[in-house]
Amino acid sequence: MQTPDENAVIGLETIAESLTELSIAGSDFFTTDVDKSGHLEMTIVKDGQKVQERVFTVLKRNVLYTFAKPEDANSGLEPLDTLSVDGCKGKPGSTPEAIELEEIPGLSVSLNTSARVSSFTNKRWVFKAESKEDAQSWLTAINKYVGLVAGVQLEPAQLEAIEKLRGKIAGSSSEKIDSKSILRLLNAKNFDVDAAAALHAETVAWRKQFGVDTMSSESISHILRSGLFTIPPGFCDKKGRPVIIMKPANLEPKTMKLLDIVRGFVYILEGALASRPPGVEQIVAVIDFNGMNRSKFDPRVPRYIIGYIQNYYPGLAASVLIVNQPLFFRVIWSVVSQWIEPSLRSVISIVGDAKKNLRSWVDPDQSTVEYGGVLEYNHEKWVENHLAASKNMGSSEINDSLQLAFSDVAPSAIANPNKVGYLTKQGGIVKNWKKRYCVLKGKILLYYSGSDASKPQGYVDLSSASIDPNGYSGKSHAFTINTSTRVWIFVSENEAEKKEWITALNGALH
Repeated sequence: MQTPDENAVIGLETIAESLTELSIAGSDFFTTDVDKSGHLEMTIVKDGQKVQERVFTVLKRNVLYTFAKPEDANSGLEPLDTLSVDGCKGKPGSTPEAIELEEIPGLSVSLNTSARVSSFTNKRWVFKAESKEDAQSWLTAINKYVGLVAGVQLEPAQLEAIEKLRGKIAGSSSEKIDSKSILRLLNAKNFDVDAAAALHAETVAWRKQFGVDTMSSESISHILRSGLFTIPPGFCDKKGRPVIIMKPANLEPKTMKLLDIVRGFVYILEGALASRPPGVEQIVAVIDFNGMNRSKFDPRVPRYIIGYIQNYYPGLAASVLIVNQPLFFRVIWSVVSQWIEPSLRSVISIVGDAKKNLRSWVDPDQSTVEYGGVLEYNHEKWVENHLAASKNMGSSEINDSLQLAFSDVAPSAIANPNKVGYLTKQGGIVKNWKKRYCVLKGKILLYYSGSDASKPQGYVDLSSASIDPNGYSGKSHAFTINTSTRVWIFVSENEAEKKEWITALNGALH
């Protein structure tokens, strides 16, 4: 199980204070880490006439934003238009400089035209670049998000890989899996069939370990009542994808157990999957920071949630929309963004004011009143409906190892560990090296910032792992713990200590 390394949040208060004068709205979101930007002419209806307007255009991930001028992109102004291109295919227009975006059949495209009216139907958009070469560059950048994202335009070799993986899964498990889920697994592993099959096997084991398919709402009722995670009925984006709402301000780190929090998230995620209408594959997450303060930030919560999405639900998030972010959000983002892989990062958008800007993704008749829509949402009634629906399900058992992995337990409080000691560990996303105090108990390897720490920073689940004494040659006395979702690299202080750890780890496996 991948749990990206937690980098210590040293001086969080000090850093936050130094950033209080900075405005998120005036951030460099539209000028950094973009796929392409520049001027394009876009045909619009203005004062009753069809005209071409020169706009500064930014392609960032799978969204095209337009502004009146380049300065607006870095001043926090709302874009004139916001066009999602993941459901489109780009092609040359009637002239060498023209670009046409045409909707892929069966998929819808969102266009925000709050200040003017588009001259096109929702099937086709036309832009004009400054040159033939510039048009081709735009087409290449746009089409990067078309195809596998939408599940179309697959190459023969990719179609063959789908059938191979289907055969492997059918031959090794009674679990049934549809073609789109198979495609998500293959995308996550760059169409490596064996790696995708291993990921599926580990996902099945993880679901059993967490009791995903037998989880009762009663077991996490206090998390549901808190409003930390919800799925308001009828709330969906413009493509009909159900929306999960996450409210970090409702987190109570001192009274909520970490295991209950992450199981609550999994419960809601599974609920969103079950509520998808026919033909809808993905879901949308809205992270609402309204009312958030620094005392509510527990870095372990986003770390585990991000790990689960990336490992066990790859490709399932169509959009992650961050709304109502506070001034100190940059501090949080500097920590959290280190754990996010490029595939997930590409669907994250920092939206700002929810009532003003969420309309680019969600129509008012499909949004709640809280977010500028018309849908009424009664949280208490929603909770009671969930509790009533699972009244006779009972509660899935969570084994002692998992309870230990998520508990706030000091190393000295763990009775009869298999082995303890310091190891140097490489981070999962940020490839730095940190010395960690490690405790092996059963099939769980916990790691702490030090022997006097009060709670673990993370853990390695050894249930489906393998140990390779020579898996990393970059450092002396190194070894790896290999799972389908991550290769964990540890370095011992000397060769004798390395052998002791490998013996203990192999003993835990068998």
